Amino acid sequence: MDYFLGLDVGTTGVKALLFNDRGERLSTHYKSYSLFTPFPRWVEQSGEEIWQATKVVIGESVKPLEVKDRLIIGLSTQGGTLFLLDEHNHLLRQGITWMDSRGEEVAAMLERDWGKNLLYQLTGYGIMSALPLATLLWLREHEKETFQRIAKVAFVNDFIAFCLTGMWFCDPSNAGISMLCDIRRRDWSDSLLSYLGLHRGQLSSIRESGSLVGMVLPSVCREIGLREAFVFTGGHDQFCAAFAVGAIREGIIHLSGGTAWAGVVPMESLWQDPRFQVAVERHVVRGKFGALFSIPCGGAALKWFQEKITRACLDAPFVEDYTQVDRAVEELPVGSEGLFFLPHLVPIVLGDPVTSPGGFLGVQLFHHKYHFYRAMMEGIGYEVLRQFEYLLAQEIPIHQIRLNGGAAKSKVWVQIIADILAIRDISLERVGIIDAPALGAAELAYLGWRALRGESSVLDDGETFFPVEVEMVRERGEHIDVYRRGYEKYREFLESLPRG
Repeated sequence: MDYFLGLDVGTTGVKALLFNDRGERLSTHYKSYSLFTPFPRWVEQSGEEIWQATKVVIGESVKPLEVKDRLIIGLSTQGGTLFLLDEHNHLLRQGITWMDSRGEEVAAMLERDWGKNLLYQLTGYGIMSALPLATLLWLREHEKETFQRIAKVAFVNDFIAFCLTGMWFCDPSNAGISMLCDIRRRDWSDSLLSYLGLHRGQLSSIRESGSLVGMVLPSVCREIGLREAFVFTGGHDQFCAAFAVGAIREGIIHLSGGTAWAGVVPMESLWQDPRFQVAVERHVVRGKFGALFSIPCGGAALKWFQEKITRACLDAPFVEDYTQVDRAVEELPVGSEGLFFLPHLVPIVLGDPVTSPGGFLGVQLFHHKYHFYRAMMEGIGYEVLRQFEYLLAQEIPIHQIRLNGGAAKSKVWVQIIADILAIRDISLERVGIIDAPALGAAELAYLGWRALRGESSVLDDGETFFPVEVEMVRERGEHIDVYRRGYEKYREFLESLPRG
């Protein structure tokens, strides 16, 4: 029997979903790994630790398989994290993640030598100090010996694929977020590589999502208990998630409500933001593109409030259950009785930017902690609508949002988002799976496997094999006027605050 494994190699851990060839989900396994912050603004990871965690979850997943069974693996990965290897394929240093901001030190060089406009037209991104283009420039300037020893520039997707198969291939969406790829040509940019002092032989070949990377190495198969396995290219996790939930046609948007919130807006042809803020990448669906925006302090805002504000002391182990938070928030009036939250504890740089400070406004003596929780949920909802309004102003069609992630488990937060989006006649659907990136990776592997065997492929039209439950969320009409006034006030607050 053939089994399909979706691997989501994320920022803080790797998750595996196992399916059989009837589309039935059999198991879920997860293994976390560490982030390291040796200096302020540095955020690094161990490539070896990520690889060991990946082997653990694959090994746990395949325990039910028999010797004669075959495993087909698809990869969804965090985008923009950089690994460097020497001529013997040994890691030269810790990986530098997409959260690292040391590249701010060389942003002025990129502005001087390229300019935001030219970079955006070439790569789909403006000057982003946390992505590999800036990070590699920083390494060239500050870690010259390491830079000179680079034989391979890799990212999470092609690094893990290489560890599994010994083959170097990268998908277009992960190539795009590196800022080293020409988005129109769907190929590495020789001009950018030359600027850095690199060449294309130091990067993986680019293959479409759902393409065969290779067979898993016999030594790896023996270690994790497999007879035979194949690996297929997947994509940047946000695009794999969008594919999994069916948000691949214009007007249907995937909204990921996790630690950070991100939106993927599918497009049939290349569109680029006149202000160079909304990123654009190649989609995992061949021939399509996707615009990408992010609200970095989504679920992270609630976690910050819970861990840093509501505990009696920072060392206290007790953290309130979110189920209790939901029950208490649902009892409060719409609009949080005049309390507002601006979710800009981290500046928004990908999308319609906000550099003004975040925090609470309108605090009164009668407000208690659950007012603050509700205000945070509403403030993030207002910011989601603000990002969508910016895209609507560019004549980007937006009709339906499919919400996935941890926030989708909160009935009250989902309702708040639905009511706020109704201000602009945008409907909301809740996706009943929080593991959409891994599901999308499994789907891409399934389609790639069918194509490899000469069976008809449905990759281009976006048909899915592994089912996803989608539930329409009905807005509450009596709430919309309250939220319309609240949203107007939110915009007024933003315009009145000083910029960072």
